[in-house]
Amino acid sequence: MRSRLPLHTLIVVAAACTPSPEAHPPPSSPPAAPPLAPPQLQASVDGSVDGSVDGLGEAPNKPPRVKATEERFRLPVDPQRPTLGPVDAPVSLVAYCDPEAPACTTLAQVLGQQHARFPEDVSIQLRWFPSTAVQRGEAPLGALAVLFAEASEQYWEVESGIRRLGAAPSLAAVRGVLEGAGLEGAAFVRNVTLGLLDDRLLRDLTVAGLLRLEPGPTLFVNGRRVDRGILGTEDLSRLIGVELAARASAGVTPPGAEGARFSVAGGGHFVSPEVYKVPLGSAVRGPSDALVTVVAFIDYSCESCGELAAVLPALERRYGPKLRLSVRHFPVGMSAAGTLAAETLEAAHRQGRFWALHDRLLADTRPRDAKALDALAAEVGVDVQRLDFERSRRADLATIRGDRLAGWRLGVRGAPHVFVNGRAAAGPELERLLVALTEDELVAAGAKVASGVPPTKVYASLTADGKVVASTPVGDPLVVEAHPDWVYAVPVGSGATLGPAAAPVTVVLYGDLTTLSTSGPLLTLLDLQRRLGDRLRLVWKDFPHAQNSAAMSAAGVGRQVAAADRAPERGNAPAGTTFWRVAETLAKAAPIESPAALAAALAPLGIPPEGGTAAETAAGIEADRAEARRFGAVRSPTLFINGRYVGDAGQDTAALETRVMEAAAESRLDYEAVLRDGLTSSAMITGPGFPGADSRRYAVGTLDGPSRGPDSAPVTITVFGSFTADRLKSLMGDLEALVDEGGVRVVWRNYPQPGDAEAQLAAQAMVAATLAGKPWPMHAWLMAQARGVTLDGVVAFARTIGLDAEKLRAELSTATHAPAVEREFDGGMKIAGTPLGSPTVFVGHRMIMGVHPLAVYREALEAVRALAPHRAP
Repeated sequence: MRSRLPLHTLIVVAAACTPSPEAHPPPSSPPAAPPLAPPQLQASVDGSVDGSVDGLGEAPNKPPRVKATEERFRLPVDPQRPTLGPVDAPVSLVAYCDPEAPACTTLAQVLGQQHARFPEDVSIQLRWFPSTAVQRGEAPLGALAVLFAEASEQYWEVESGIRRLGAAPSLAAVRGVLEGAGLEGAAFVRNVTLGLLDDRLLRDLTVAGLLRLEPGPTLFVNGRRVDRGILGTEDLSRLIGVELAARASAGVTPPGAEGARFSVAGGGHFVSPEVYKVPLGSAVRGPSDALVTVVAFIDYSCESCGELAAVLPALERRYGPKLRLSVRHFPVGMSAAGTLAAETLEAAHRQGRFWALHDRLLADTRPRDAKALDALAAEVGVDVQRLDFERSRRADLATIRGDRLAGWRLGVRGAPHVFVNGRAAAGPELERLLVALTEDELVAAGAKVASGVPPTKVYASLTADGKVVASTPVGDPLVVEAHPDWVYAVPVGSGATLGPAAAPVTVVLYGDLTTLSTSGPLLTLLDLQRRLGDRLRLVWKDFPHAQNSAAMSAAGVGRQVAAADRAPERGNAPAGTTFWRVAETLAKAAPIESPAALAAALAPLGIPPEGGTAAETAAGIEADRAEARRFGAVRSPTLFINGRYVGDAGQDTAALETRVMEAAAESRLDYEAVLRDGLTSSAMITGPGFPGADSRRYAVGTLDGPSRGPDSAPVTITVFGSFTADRLKSLMGDLEALVDEGGVRVVWRNYPQPGDAEAQLAAQAMVAATLAGKPWPMHAWLMAQARGVTLDGVVAFARTIGLDAEKLRAELSTATHAPAVEREFDGGMKIAGTPLGSPTVFVGHRMIMGVHPLAVYREALEAVRALAPHRAP
């Protein structure tokens, strides 16, 4: 399955990718590139290669300009991609570069000279790390064009031609290079629009990110990274000579084979160089003395996880007692179907039937309701009556959330995600990838045993120094499906609209123009809009299915015609008319499962199936997708009526019509009120009675800090917050209202996010004001500033409330109070066991993340008061 991710997110997302097409043999040497020698590229760097090498002459007296790391990364030449020289040459040069950058041109010249000098001893391969994708979030057309040419004999011609275009070439110029080489330019434009080239670029970008490269040319010689900068020909030749001499004395081995921190398995995705300390789940299959431990995070209602039905048993058969398997739950979005399947499995686990039911669920990962899960459980010998009772008590919900939180902290963002002895693997051809990684780990485990580590301690030993939290931002790990009892501030934004903004009913539909699941609700809503007229406004947002090759193109067409609807030259034409005509046409033609079917459906309208450029479509579509997920959309379509989540009722067109008609008859709501007062995300709220409530009690204890309300109050509300957090002022106002009602004390704790300089400054100012006895005036002023906190501003305000302004300036300039802020931050992490979001509120021992209506905090307060005689410390 091809990735449809936008190019600007490729670095931070681990997504599936497919092998690049098998390459034809390249010409014996690349075409000559224009002579470029920018002065800044001639600066020398410290050297580590000296002496002389037979046949290469004496080294100069001054140190050579090339310095290569002693550490080697396993970056073998990929036989599926165009290569200069034999793929099994004793020395491999792997270069990460940007074909739009002049530095890449100079590096290409140097590499061409090395190929001419060592035609049989050196293999050269280019991989892509374009700054357009990394720094500006734009479509890297140059790299995409070179990838487009990979399967052709014109690869090197195209690569050279793209370099001649220089930085930020236009789509027309790139298309001209391709057509000049005899390739189909129109197909390239179409592929860019559909995102069909993302997977190969994704792989290059992901590996570059794991290697922590910066944009610009980076060269690896047999896995040794060469210092940044353009290399002199003789310096690089000497380094190659050193590698050849080492191979000659030690015997030729595959290039980079001795690297132990990173490997790429054939055309698959990637294996992480990081090692994580991954705890086992409650379900484990295999001996405790196995040398390799596999931990799989699975969503049993996710189609992609079905691949594991064959992969995991094959892995267990292949390695037998050398391997043990543990499963942990990762229902994506805490969806109802995924969570229900996980709860069913945990209930079956207590009856000793976990693995039998696990195998049955993986064999068919379609979402199931409770009745269907009961039927499967009964087939494998589960007592269904006991299972239903345990499931009704939600006894296993905490375990499932614990698994998901553990996975999120380890960098898991989707399922399936597999760790082998603590190293993460993701991508297609998962069996091949896991076999390659398991072979690596068997060698490492064997070395541990040989050094005296008992086999039962090998996993602990190999992961002893592993990370417990991924280096990527953790964010908010407990995002759940939207709940129909709450109102969400779903924005209209740039979505296509039909109907007036003042309509009493606004329906926002996140959908896919090519699927039957969207066509039913969409046609129903269009019919209702005709009948209700100005009383109903429809808003369309894109949430296409990535696995449908026509879906992205259809979304692009929709965005293109919607943009034309908004163009000034349309004058007084009804807004959105062209888009909705296209949407209705495609809905009636659904399902549309191929580009040809899409073209046929659009033909009567005279609209071509190519919808704008990749930059115009992919970024906008992904923004809609991200927004949908933020509001708890776990499937397409997802609908909100006046901010209320419709859920599965959206698939029942009769029920949907009833809901809209009732809203039209009853609602007098101004949608601006929804945007002003609604929830801004479906982030997990752990207050009692709230959707997805967490029954855990957090030992907050008694914390010092500025407070409002009597110290003797029976309930303390503790706020961990950053002064730059959204809607903090409204939150504090609501909590002060609870203080005024009596029996409550509110304590403020600074929790600025790392790397946020303004938030850190504000927190230190708050500490200083607290020590000086003026916390709340400073608190109110800082909240009012939001993102406008400056040192001069803090000092000026401090003077107005009687603080020693110059002393404060000196303290803030030298970060005197930074340790105190750090202690408060660490205290919040210690309570929750994970990084918090800002703000996070503890009502007694209950945790609520984010900003929510006052009713949420009041409900939590009442529940804690009811439990007061038994509450946790």
